[in-house]
Amino acid sequence: MNKSILSVAALAVAASATAVLADAKGNGGIWLTSNVNISPFGEISYGHDSNPHSAREYTKAAVREKQLEDPEYKGKIEESNEVIYKAGLDLMVPGNAWKLDGRAFYLWDQYTSDMIDDDEHWAETLRLSGSTDGGTKWSISEMVQQIQYDNEIEITQRDRRETVLNAFSDTAISDKSFLLLGAFFRDNDYDDDLLDELYLDERAKRIYGSYDYSSYGGTIGFASRLTDKTDWLIKSTYTLFDKDRYDSNAYGIDTQAGLRSRSSEKLSFSITAGVEYFRDYEYNIYDKDFNVVDHEDADDQVGFTYNIAVDWKITDRLSLNIAGYADYSPAEDVQDNSVYANTIGATLAYRPGENWSIRFGGAYRREDYTRDVVEEADPNGIPYTSAREGDNRTDDQISVFANASYALTKYSSIFVNWNYTDVSSSIEGWDYDRQRYGAGLALKY
Repeated sequence: MNKSILSVAALAVAASATAVLADAKGNGGIWLTSNVNISPFGEISYGHDSNPHSAREYTKAAVREKQLEDPEYKGKIEESNEVIYKAGLDLMVPGNAWKLDGRAFYLWDQYTSDMIDDDEHWAETLRLSGSTDGGTKWSISEMVQQIQYDNEIEITQRDRRETVLNAFSDTAISDKSFLLLGAFFRDNDYDDDLLDELYLDERAKRIYGSYDYSSYGGTIGFASRLTDKTDWLIKSTYTLFDKDRYDSNAYGIDTQAGLRSRSSEKLSFSITAGVEYFRDYEYNIYDKDFNVVDHEDADDQVGFTYNIAVDWKITDRLSLNIAGYADYSPAEDVQDNSVYANTIGATLAYRPGENWSIRFGGAYRREDYTRDVVEEADPNGIPYTSAREGDNRTDDQISVFANASYALTKYSSIFVNWNYTDVSSSIEGWDYDRQRYGAGLALKY
């Protein structure tokens, strides 16, 4: 699944994942020393996947045609049941004015169909946060994950490793004012094994197959107290995008202003809005032998942006999380293009009893591509590469989920879950949908 759909799902389940992690660290674990706690956990579930390959409609049509000529493709786009195994470890190290949190896990998705390869995924994350007597709050976090796909079907969804680093500080510079500083880095490294099989010419592989990219930048801002619990703030963020495919870089400058809640038992929020200036890559123009003969001028875009983060404890048993943003960025699954994306998601968590936990929510994302795209997919699997002649493309993405768990004992629980993703595109053949549901057993010490 491409980044845009993943980001929708991530917004929808962010609060759920955070709460599960907090429960795991607060209700048990093994104290290795007086201030080092680890909490091992494991899950096994059985369910159904309606689209194991995350295939688009144009891909399904192409596979159906190949089935007529090559029997090996029979069953490649069918639904399948699945068994999912997950094992991991939570870490907590509390200090006097700081705290270290971490999680690492490995997930193995075993499909029952012989025509579908198993998926594997692992991830680890650490976050160090704290405060000083002088009124500074700070945090440093990192995340590394390896995502594996069955890339024999959907070529744009190749295996990749993603690395993310973040740092932030909020420093009091007077009784009523604060200085905000942040820095971030993200790197996506795609596996090129499949491209080695498809493209014998190294220049062609670099042009058509290089999805590797990194982005990094920083934020500076100022906040001032309006009331005892509310600040107004203004901030500006600079982001640089560096992709192996291009000789130039893309960048964005985003300035926003708004309000934030500094502390509240029931409600905390940060809501800002503003404008972003975005300058895309200078795209290369190639001849038939893949030599660069010219460059296409970079596009300049200016548009409305926002960031929303709300945590509301409605009652002791009911809570709501809302997150959303709008920004510009280079397109990830379409070469030579960029997108203006609006994303909003919410999660509602309810605990009807001591042993019950219920969560449901969803997200909506709209992607508007800044350049026209061609209507048909490349027969080799490179879909909708940007062209000077083509059609405008917009994608509407919806993701919804629900899950419920019941604690059998202090260390074990049973659960059921369901999630659904649907993408409707203005470009024929790019529609996508996927439904997954299952039930299982979770163990945590």
